[in-house]
Amino acid sequence: MKGQISSMDRRYQVFISSTKRDLERVRQEIALALLDDKYIPVGMEQWGATPLDSWSLIKRFIGQCDYYVLIIAGLYGSIFRETGLSFTESEYDYAVESKLPVLAFLHKNLEDLPGKKIEQSSRRKKMLERFREKVKRSWNVEEWEDEKELPRLIASRLHKAVDICQRPGWVRGDCVPENLQKEFEAILYPSRALGIAKIVPDGKADSRTMSSSLEASTEIRIIVISGTRFLDGYRRSIVKAISSGAEVRLLIPKPESEFVKDVGLSERDGEDGERRAEEIAQEIREAEPRFVEYLREARRGQPRSILNLGTISIGYYTTLFRSTMILCDKKWGWLTIMVPPLRASESLSFELIRTGDECFLHDCIRHFDRTWEIVDSRNDVIRL
Repeated sequence: MKGQISSMDRRYQVFISSTKRDLERVRQEIALALLDDKYIPVGMEQWGATPLDSWSLIKRFIGQCDYYVLIIAGLYGSIFRETGLSFTESEYDYAVESKLPVLAFLHKNLEDLPGKKIEQSSRRKKMLERFREKVKRSWNVEEWEDEKELPRLIASRLHKAVDICQRPGWVRGDCVPENLQKEFEAILYPSRALGIAKIVPDGKADSRTMSSSLEASTEIRIIVISGTRFLDGYRRSIVKAISSGAEVRLLIPKPESEFVKDVGLSERDGEDGERRAEEIAQEIREAEPRFVEYLREARRGQPRSILNLGTISIGYYTTLFRSTMILCDKKWGWLTIMVPPLRASESLSFELIRTGDECFLHDCIRHFDRTWEIVDSRNDVIRL
């Protein structure tokens, strides 16, 4: 196939969530009905023995699904200790958190159910009612009375959901367009050659990777606008790096520069822009005392006989540079490209690794070092 993948080639995975004791039989019938309609039903009863605990397995399978089907009758279900809620409600919350389309089917008249299929304690009745109301507030629910209705009803509503809310689904390997490999190569090969390991749309670095990269570095280069959030967030890792003898260099703008005023105005209008500029300027002034404290902390963590502290230098620039760089040795880096009025948390970021002397990481290091030379030549560097 050379064209686009059609809906006929896709199979959608559907997570079926409900209490087990009262709805086990109808769950099986629903699963068979969905299989007949070429859906892939998923439910806990299918998994058997696994090396994972139940909740880890539930999250994994929900994360792999395209749609989430919730069926609520007269029982609340067994309580999951980690959340204090039933497993069914915990599954629902995780599906919502994972942004799955939810199709909810609630029994219309609970008083018509037999006694063994209704909660007996007032506490569990309240928990069930609260759960039902939570679902109703968020979704257009479907009410049902006869279990025999559910397989056909759910299949019908899924067909509509596929049309309204399209999902990736699953396709056979031989259904992938022949030109897709060429498209991948056109996009992925240059990125890999440049050493772009990951592209992140919201500017949020993986904290473990950032921390481990900082702690293992002998030379850390940082360019930021103010740096307060970064320094506070990775204080422990920076202190550890200094304790191990790392050289840390920070480039930040001069607090009183026109550049800082322009940044404030680009993020705010009028008087709010002036206030924002002063906020940024104050954050910049706090960088030096923070680093002084980090040095003290690193010194306290070492015996005097083997004191091997690293060094900290701060350079103040005045050029219009709106990106953030965290460069660890010549091996790993993080680049956030900020386009006003967006801030770092709203901006595109790249995780960089070294793939040779012509990689993107090398270019970022060269830019930092050249900027540092200029700043140092103007006597705008302080060494702590």
